[in-house]
Amino acid sequence: MNDRLRTALPVLSPRREPVLIPEAWYPIAPSTDLPARGRRATKPLGIMRLGRRWVLWRDEAGAVACMPAACPHRGADLAQGRVRQGEIECPYHGFRWSAGGECVALPCEGRGARVPAKLHVRERPIVREAHGLIWMWYGEREPTAQLPWFERSPVEGRRTATHTEVWEVSFTRTMEAMQDLHHFPFAHHGLDPWRGKAARLDPYECRVEGERIYQKAALALEREDGSTEPVVHFQLDCAFPSGIYLKFSPRVDASVALCPIDEQRTWVWACYRVETGLGAVIDKLSARLSMWFEFAFVQPDDRRMSASAEPQACTAADHALVRSDAAIAAWHKLRRAHLHAASASAQEHSPLTAGSSDIEQSKSSQSM
Repeated sequence: MNDRLRTALPVLSPRREPVLIPEAWYPIAPSTDLPARGRRATKPLGIMRLGRRWVLWRDEAGAVACMPAACPHRGADLAQGRVRQGEIECPYHGFRWSAGGECVALPCEGRGARVPAKLHVRERPIVREAHGLIWMWYGEREPTAQLPWFERSPVEGRRTATHTEVWEVSFTRTMEAMQDLHHFPFAHHGLDPWRGKAARLDPYECRVEGERIYQKAALALEREDGSTEPVVHFQLDCAFPSGIYLKFSPRVDASVALCPIDEQRTWVWACYRVETGLGAVIDKLSARLSMWFEFAFVQPDDRRMSASAEPQACTAADHALVRSDAAIAAWHKLRRAHLHAASASAQEHSPLTAGSSDIEQSKSSQSM
């Protein structure tokens, strides 16, 4: 079956803009959440992403399959079912579907029974597996954008540590928080060794290349004569719309990938890498310690500030941005370009029409 309905994209409203950014890849789950072997391989994965509930599993070849979690028969949650020979089985009546969306078994009707056309699943998102993550394409057209990822970013492996959590914060606010470099002396004042004296962002550089935003900056002590003394340096790069790379020092860096769950919540995945020069075991322990400190003491401040900000589904027009917010301004500019392109496409082809293609599947050659 090659016919597949696309997920309908919202048309821009003069009063409200969509939270989801169209024509983009989003990370939806770690590959390790969907093992290819062992007892867990028979258990599908149910997730809420991009405003919808999905079920994921692996077919007999080990490729990731994905479809809406609601059973086409009578709406039961397929994520509560099981995987049998690479097919997803409904927990309610035992109907089964292949990775291609074809209904292949109706136990109540017997072998060889005619399968009603409505039982075949046409809406099958395009998914891809790379960098230790499973990605979903959100758009009307075939994937045109590259994954929001930097090749230098750390991935899950024997020397790194990973963490996932859910923020009760809109995707827009979460992405703003992840790109903010000048909040540290205030939002994290309890951790600031300079007691707020290193508040000036100088030097600060932000450049945009296509859909990549690059920041280099330093928090600096400002003397009475106006001169500055940089005390801590940052490198923070954004792969639009949802990928972040941070370099804290020559030996410590991190990658962050985010996905909207719905309009109010965001799924956050992070990976830390610490190169101690003392071997893989010490690197792993150091990365775990760094990750624990980050999400136990640092990120709760960002999360609290972002959750209290209004409006949650914000645009650049809701802000009074300054020079040090250049990356946030650039991200919103890219966001508007995607939304306008989707709006123009919807108006040109209204009503939205269905497209078709096969599920794309590729596996990363990087170690996991």
